[in-house]
Amino acid sequence: MAQRELFTQPFYTKTIDAIKELSRTINTDINFHQLPTDIQDEAVNQLQAINATFDSDFKAFKQAQVDTMEMLKKKYTEANTAYIDPTSEMLNRQDFETTLELMDVTGFKEYVNALKPEDKLKNWQFLMIKKTFARLKPEFSDREYRELSTNFELYVQQNNVTQLFKNTDDYKKAEKLYNQTFAIRTGNIWGQKSLWDELDMGDCFFGETPQDYNTIQFTEIYNAFFQRIRKYATSQGINYDAKPYPKF
Repeated sequence: MAQRELFTQPFYTKTIDAIKELSRTINTDINFHQLPTDIQDEAVNQLQAINATFDSDFKAFKQAQVDTMEMLKKKYTEANTAYIDPTSEMLNRQDFETTLELMDVTGFKEYVNALKPEDKLKNWQFLMIKKTFARLKPEFSDREYRELSTNFELYVQQNNVTQLFKNTDDYKKAEKLYNQTFAIRTGNIWGQKSLWDELDMGDCFFGETPQDYNTIQFTEIYNAFFQRIRKYATSQGINYDAKPYPKF
């Protein structure tokens, strides 16, 4: 399950815990022989509140990942425009540009093909290399130029050369969690077998292990509670109608 990491986030586990706690509260009310209609009203109100909080927390979590990615991008941009030693930076750029200008086709091919992820090219280096591609293009055969430029573009993409902030662990984590949010909806929740057992629906759980996650709609959770309350009401000789689960 690709979203497993998302399901372990505090806002998600808080929702699971709240549903389990509501289930236990219903059992307690039944044991204390509360009126079925009172138990049902409380179940509806509490479950609606849990769903609303889950929806709000989910949106806040999603936005937090966006904010983290934007903050890292800004931090990287500022770090690369605020030079500690402008003179040294200028000399480094001049040296790099001179090195490229002295390269012939053979030397340039060797340089590009030898680039490694740890070289961590800066944006200005990327631009100078592109400039060298343009300078030497007439001296390449069409096939050689296509192969070398394709290899370089692949290197740039794989190593986020023009966006090095994407290589940081914090950015990768935020991006991963953000992408996972698109695979879920807040009208349902993914839970392990312990949740399904708490809802008396363990026989409907189809995961390969108890640690797997299956999805269940909030309307189904309410129906599970209603069936429990109705069973209790029947045992007490009480008939009552279930209220529809409110939609958001």
